[in-house]
Amino acid sequence: MEFPGLALPSEGLQRLDGNMAASIQLAMDEFLPWDAPPSSSPIAEEQCLHRRESYNVTAAPTTEGIMLVRFDLNTEACQSSDQLVNVTTYAIDIRTMRILSRAMRTRPNPARLQPLQPLPDVASPPEQALPPTSGAEGTPRPAP
Repeated sequence: MEFPGLALPSEGLQRLDGNMAASIQLAMDEFLPWDAPPSSSPIAEEQCLHRRESYNVTAAPTTEGIMLVRFDLNTEACQSSDQLVNVTTYAIDIRTMRILSRAMRTRPNPARLQPLQPLPDVASPPEQALPPTSGAEGTPRPAP
């Protein structure tokens, strides 16, 4: 591999500040520890769920020195057959580099969403005509 000097390719370039990078690493180490035993399940999907590269990472600083780090399954990298997938978010204190809390939520699996099918055309019953009224008093006229 030959390095391009100081300039990196601009395509795909992402720059993270140190606090964000450290927060992502801390959260990932808790989410999928390096020393965790590999999955012994023969199901390929289960093995995929235990690989770090199977997850997308989103991070955002908040007020009070807290960094939120979210992991959600990359359904293109890991074909999950489940209708729902987990989304795990960590709150990291960037001053002490400690995990303050973790929240797990579920969301619909975008790979399993079915497109909306058009509703079949159903003929509505013919509208019933109201009997005509006779002017101001609003009482129905007798039918001829």
